[in-house]
Amino acid sequence: MNDSSSTSPLALVKQSLTDSDGDQKPPSLEAVNLLENFKDFFTATAAETMVPRTEMASVEGSTTVREALEHHHQSGHSRLPVHESRRDNIIGILHAIDLMAFVSRGEFETPVSEIMRKPFFISYSQPIHQVLSLFRAKRTHMALVIDEYGGVDGVLTLSDIVEELVGDMPDEFDKDPEPSFEEVEDGLIVMDANFALEDFNDHFQTEFIKDGIETIGGYACHVLGKIPGNAEKFTIDHIPFSVVESNERRLFKLKLPAPPSK
Repeated sequence: MNDSSSTSPLALVKQSLTDSDGDQKPPSLEAVNLLENFKDFFTATAAETMVPRTEMASVEGSTTVREALEHHHQSGHSRLPVHESRRDNIIGILHAIDLMAFVSRGEFETPVSEIMRKPFFISYSQPIHQVLSLFRAKRTHMALVIDEYGGVDGVLTLSDIVEELVGDMPDEFDKDPEPSFEEVEDGLIVMDANFALEDFNDHFQTEFIKDGIETIGGYACHVLGKIPGNAEKFTIDHIPFSVVESNERRLFKLKLPAPPSK
């Protein structure tokens, strides 16, 4: 029988402070941060954790399925509050998955007010650890935070609460920064391995081409026949490379001479 206490956050932190022989060891930065966040978790309120109404993505109840699909795509959210007349008058929650049946039937002009689910409201002063329990009980991931006058102040999601404990959690909708490079010392640059191969050729006056490969990191792995390890050095054509960051599955950053001036 499993002891649930052995997997509690405090038990996991304690385990991280003990080595395999049972001796104490210095706490990791992650353990220290988790302890600090865990302490604050039980005093934080919905108002302190929510996304405020001024930054809240929402759609009008008359929005069509076609328009809602674009809203979901642009915002990167799978759930959106639905408002009527004013943005603080929330009448429902639109789940992207609920649009699929209408899309499959070609019913693109159906208003989302006919599709939305019932909203869940919480007080601005409610502790987030209580909200987490309510999320579990109601099997929902989103709540609208209301002020003392009954107006909507913002939105609180399960992700917002989890991030209070573990920090920012990028999801599948988050976009990576535009691949680039920067000068780190005289005549040398560090480049993202997903820098476009076409742009690399333009900057370095090379002709690195391989069907199906679009990045300099992918091209390097193709030439070497493997993913090079950290600090590994190699040369392609006349350009010397060294690996700044990689793991067994992916190449992240490369150091190389700066491109010639055009």
